[in-house]
Amino acid sequence: MKYYFLFIYTTLILFSCKSKESNTIQEKHQLPDSFVEFYIQFHTDSIYQMNHIIFPLEGIPPLTDSLIQAEDFKNFKWQKEDWVLHRNMTELENNFKREYQEYGGIIIETINHSSNAFSMTRRFAQLGDDWHLIYYAAMNPN
Repeated sequence: MKYYFLFIYTTLILFSCKSKESNTIQEKHQLPDSFVEFYIQFHTDSIYQMNHIIFPLEGIPPLTDSLIQAEDFKNFKWQKEDWVLHRNMTELENNFKREYQEYGGIIIETINHSSNAFSMTRRFAQLGDDWHLIYYAAMNPN
């Protein structure tokens, strides 16, 4: 019986956290419900994340010089075996600003450091019924 109450309590806490995050993202950014649900699960479930990335993934590696990245990293692709799981950055909100833009079914997320010296970009697209990460430019100088 003691474990039953512990299970119920833990479940309620987790559900409450997910609801708060879902409401916060939705209120701030006016994103589709299906994307918000995907986004939360993408950052909390490693298997789900790996299954919702189109590998090899186009993008830019971290800390490249913006003057050479266009040419030297034109054909760069993130590989599944080298992927480092992404976690939600909500705890870093004071140091980073998150913006979303939606263009023809693609959601572009840009995360800028408060100093505007660094930023990263991710692009998500709905392919069929599921959302997927289709592009990732790691944290780089602006």
